[in-house]
Amino acid sequence: GFITEATWKIGTRPEACKKLSATGSFESCFKAALKVVNSNLLAASVTVSPDSDQAAVSVGFEGLALVVDSQVERCSAVMQEDGLTIGESSEYPVVEGCFGDIYTTIWSSSFVLQADVILAKGAEFVSQMSLIAKPSEVLLDVAGGRIYAGFDTLNNDQWTKINDLAGKCKGHGKLLRATESFAADNDVYGSSRPEWRLSHLVKKALDPQGVFAPGALPGRV
Repeated sequence: GFITEATWKIGTRPEACKKLSATGSFESCFKAALKVVNSNLLAASVTVSPDSDQAAVSVGFEGLALVVDSQVERCSAVMQEDGLTIGESSEYPVVEGCFGDIYTTIWSSSFVLQADVILAKGAEFVSQMSLIAKPSEVLLDVAGGRIYAGFDTLNNDQWTKINDLAGKCKGHGKLLRATESFAADNDVYGSSRPEWRLSHLVKKALDPQGVFAPGALPGRV
């Protein structure tokens, strides 16, 4: 059988949705992104996309048009403090969002990683992860402390090292997508964590014979 869980968020449709982007070094973009997150700009999204030559920081704002225009203007000033090259602001559709192209590239990869680390360690994790295995695309959600990365190939040793790195950055990682052969040999939920024990006890109590979805829980239970 299957258990399906869905969550809906209902809110007022914003009058305007605008994204402001800037480019520079990965360190400068991450520093500027942290400033925006810790400011009173109330951004809807703050992300950094690293590249081999330079990185890009993108900040989205949603709400009343006059308020959004003011937020974009003040955000531009924050970004300029770190020497970034400011691009033109652009509107984006509220439902589709402004990261469709990046997510499409990530989800077209054979392996998709989701890593949750503390905010200050985000840049460190991405930089060191890229040395372990070269991603096809990376999106660092600075506001949420979450990293998404796509990989065309990933072996057992690389997965172990990425998990160890996530632990050093006081977080954890899991694979949202992996090949069947890889998933057969590895736990896609990453390294074992103490909180898994509770879910294992519940599973054993409700399904003592291990009939329902065997091996599907974290820890391959």
